[in-house]
Parts: sequence; C-alpha cells; structure tokens
Amino acid sequence: MKPSSALVGRTRDREAIAARLEEGARLVTLLGPEGIGKTALAAEIARAREALVVSLEGAAGEPAAIDRILVACGAPGGDVAAALAERGELLLVLDGATKASGALVARLLERAPEATVLATSRERLDVEGEIVHELGPLDVAGGDAVLVLVAAAKRAASTYAPRPEDVPHLVAIARTLEGVPLALELAGARLPLVGAPMLARETRSPLEEAAQRSFDALGAGDRQMLAMLSVFRGGFTVEAAARVADADVAHVASAIDGLRARSLLRTRDASAARFDLYAPLRGVVVRALPAVVAAARERHAAWFVAEAEAAAARAHHDPAARRRLVDERDELMAVIERATSGRPSAREAEPALRAIVALSTVLLARGPVAAVAAIVSPLVERTRDSGADPRLSARATALRGAIRRERGDVRASLTDLLTAESIARAVGDELLASDLLVELGRTVLAAGEVASAREHFDRAARAYASLGARSAEAHATALLGATSGVLGDVAAARALLERACALSARDRLARPALLVLLARACAEAGDHRAAADAIEEAIALGAAEDDVHARGDALVLRALAQHDAGDLDGAAAALEAARDLFAGHGLDADAAIARGWLGVVARERGRAAAAYALLADARDACAAGGRPAHAASFGVHL
Repeated sequence: MKPSSALVGRTRDREAIAARLEEGARLVTLLGPEGIGKTALAAEIARAREALVVSLEGAAGEPAAIDRILVACGAPGGDVAAALAERGELLLVLDGATKASGALVARLLERAPEATVLATSRERLDVEGEIVHELGPLDVAGGDAVLVLVAAAKRAASTYAPRPEDVPHLVAIARTLEGVPLALELAGARLPLVGAPMLARETRSPLEEAAQRSFDALGAGDRQMLAMLSVFRGGFTVEAAARVADADVAHVASAIDGLRARSLLRTRDASAARFDLYAPLRGVVVRALPAVVAAARERHAAWFVAEAEAAAARAHHDPAARRRLVDERDELMAVIERATSGRPSAREAEPALRAIVALSTVLLARGPVAAVAAIVSPLVERTRDSGADPRLSARATALRGAIRRERGDVRASLTDLLTAESIARAVGDELLASDLLVELGRTVLAAGEVASAREHFDRAARAYASLGARSAEAHATALLGATSGVLGDVAAARALLERACALSARDRLARPALLVLLARACAEAGDHRAAADAIEEAIALGAAEDDVHARGDALVLRALAQHDAGDLDGAAAALEAARDLFAGHGLDADAAIARGWLGVVARERGRAAAAYALLADARDACAAGGRPAHAASFGVHL
C-alpha cells in the first residue's frame, strides 16, 4: 500500500475519521472513485496509529484475502480471526476492499472484538455498523490541488518552479481535473515538458477509461439516470434531479443513493444535500446517450430559468432569494452557454438572456466576469429587435454596461447604462431605475467624478428605502458613505457605512463588500483596530460566500495595513493572494492594482528592478483599465 504522492490537505477528512475511531466505530469505509486518494489517506492514518496494513487489490476471492491478512499478521496458514484476536487492540487497514469482502470483515469484527477496520473501497461493504466516509476531490480554491500538481512537476524535474504568471493556468488545470489527485499527478508530470499555459489548453482527464468501465457495468435504468444527471454543472439536489428527470422524488432519491454507493456520484455539499458527477463520467455518459441528455437539457433549462426569475424578483429584499441565485449560478451559466453556442436565433437566445439577467445581481461579485463579458454583448445585439420584454432588454443592457466598466471601458459603460435608464423611465420600472442610479454612480466614480457619484448613490438609497428594498438600500448607503469619505467627510462616511452594515447584519452575501468599505472608513478615521476587525471579517466571509471582489479588496487592505506596520513579508503575501484571485476571475484592473502595490513593497525591500517592472506594468494596465487615480499613484511611485 504505497500512496502515489505525499498527502496534501485532507485535514478535515483526517479529523473526521479520527473522531469516528475515537468514538468507537468498528468499521470505517473510505468511499470514493478510482484515483481520488483513498490509499494515500489510509496510509497517513495507518502511520499515525501503527496499524496493520493489507492490500486486497487483485485478491481473487475470500481465500486470497485471508492469505494476505495472515501473512501480514505473521501467521501464514493459521486461523485469520484468531490471529487478529491475539494481537488485541488493533487497527486493520484493508486497502482495495470490495462489497464481496463484507462477509469476511463482518466475521473478523465478530471474532476479534478489539480489532477495528479501516477499509478503502469504491463501494459500500454493507456490513452492520459500517461508517462510510465519502472522500471527495482536493480543494481547488484553497490551493491543495495546485500543490499536488506542482509537487508532481518537481518530481519529474527537480528544478521546476512555477512563475507568477503560471498561477491562473495551474488553477485552471486543477479545476478541469476537479481536484482528483491521480489526474493531478499525471498532469503535473507533464508540466516541465509543455509549460502551464499549453497544459491548461490541452488538459483532459485521464480517468475516462475507469469511468467507462464503471458505466458499462450499470443496468439500463441507472445509465438513463446518470445521463439525465449529467446536465447539471454545479451539482444538484434530489428535488432538482426529479424535475429534470421528470420522475417521482422518492424514485430519484433511491437511484441517487444507489449510484453514490458505487462511487458514481459524489457529495458536493453534505449540509445542502447536494450531489454531483465527476467530469470523466459525465463525458462518457453524454457520448453514450445523447438523445436522453438532449431531452434532459430542455427540462433543465426551463426549470432553472423560471426558478431564477422568481428568485431575482425577490432578491432586493430577500437574502434567501439572492442566495438561491448564488447556489444555482453554475446551472444558469450552463443554460446560457448551451443556448448561445453557434449562432442561435433571437427566439433561441431569449432564454439565455432571461437567465443572465436573473443572475445579474450576483455575477459581478462572483464572476466569472470574463466569461460573462463574452456572452452578454452578443445576446443583447441578437435580441435587440426580437420583441423581447423591454425590461429584459434594459436589464441586459445595464449588465453589459456594468461589465464594460469593470473591464475598464467607462465610455461604453455610460452609453449602455443611459440607454437602459431611458427604457426604465419609459416603462415606469422604479426598481430598475434605482439599480441604474447605482451603476451610473459607480461608472462616473470610475471616471473620477466623485461628487456626481455621491449624488447618484444618495438618490438610489432614498429610492430603495421608499420601495422597501432593504438589501439594496444598504448597498447604496455604503457607496454613499464611501464617496463621502473620498470628499473628506470622514465622520459622515463612517456613520453611513455603519448604518449600511447594520441594515445588512443578516445578509451574509451582501455583507463582505460593505465591510471592505467600512474598513476603509475606519482607517481614514484613525481607528485601525476597527478597520482590522472589518478587514478580517470581510476576508473570512468573502471566502465563505465566494465573493471574489470583496475578498480580494480586503486582502489588499490587509496588505496596506501590514505595509504601514512594517510587515513587508505579510504585505507581499496578501497582495500575491489578491493578485492571483483577481487574475483567476478575469478582473484585470484589480489584478493590476495588486501588482502595483507589490511593486511598492519590492522597492522598499531594495529590489529595484522588480519594483520598476511591476510599477510600470501596473501604471499602464490601470490607465488602460479605467483606473486613472491608481495609474497616477503608481506613476508617482515609479
């Protein structure tokens, strides 16, 4: 039993299994598909507990399994249960167990009462008292998957070291491979040969052969169910699966449970009862049953677009509705991308337009901005004269304007937002008009017109208050406070931002961005302790809620505070994290700002050449990206 690489991450898994063993569990089964890292985790646990380790891989039947256990016990030819009983308190690790091993394990536990078994398997053993620990992929966002990728590259070429510009490509590779350790190791071995950019373009999972074998072993009913489940991109609940399968919830729940028991589905989020397929299996299924998949995609699109529109209608005053949009973002993006592949007609493009408009309240904070930017403009143009609801066209145009601002094109952003505003006024949509006041304020602020921005935010906050849209009122109030601070009214800035945070106390999705603004106001007022508390809460909450903008901005604020305190190493680490986060989500101007501050830190460390290169790059990128104030600041440092 030799793990293919040193164990990276898995802290929660190790702690959970240790807790089960300490609680007296007699049989714990590590469940997961081929290549997920079951053997490596079991080996780590075995080393910590001085366990007896036996590989059952390739053991043909129970007699062969018994022989291997006896050899490990040092008692070949004896009675296996007696040999284990003689060893007293013992952890027996059975690597590569199968359902057929269940009867043997049950007898061993009965006759060796002090023994405990930790098994690794692709299926449940179905033994009474069995505790199943489902092993998922490594964390991509947290960096564990990238660490495995780089470690594999270093084993292939000891001098390999990733460059800063390689980081987004490494993250993309890890995401494509879904954090599966075996796939990461195989891909990592090629990194020194082809480099990160090329590997990111050509990466395909090497696990499809194993997935094909698993699929071929299924009955017709299970194959059909997998085909329908393959249309989900971001995971699914039993309710959503039943809608897409057009079947009874109880029947679908039973089918999902059976597929999980054979490691053909994984638990994506246990607390939310959300499941998913691995990408290699999805590819196999889609090729095998294209007609079933196509019909399921139609039901998937119809249900998710309707659900998203209903949630979007409540999102300004109901945090739970906005969370629903966040949770189903990946599904709606899948609907949008399928509907816009090729050159769809205006009728075919309209569901995609409806979906992306429903998502507009969460897309800018959580991305993927680059992917959305590539989709929105063609959709707006394709449906311009199609007879679509003018409110729908206005919101789509507004979203395009907001994205153009985030990408640095302030002039085009203003054109779109003013067009959308005129439509909102014409149709009497007060909520849309209020939203556009906020977007126009943010755009004129990006152009350096602070007083005008403050006026827009003030009008928006008052409008939202009259409409009872408290979440939106909190956001507009926070922006009003931030611009008050820029204009020098520090006391008003802090008061307004504290009001905004109070309004959003129970809104975990909105709160990270407001905390960033409050941290800036507290720092301007000289209350560095309050600023630090707001920054750390924003980082933690931004990570938990996948708010890329807020988390990255808070990391930059942390870096600036560390810089002022003389902690240059800490500042550099925070800025590098912010740079990589922004770059990985297509937020080029924000990534440039982080690079610029890294240049400032490099100068103070005495690294003049690196500082010059970083500052020059940041100055030019900020100027091109619609961030003139930052461009000027980095020019001064340069």
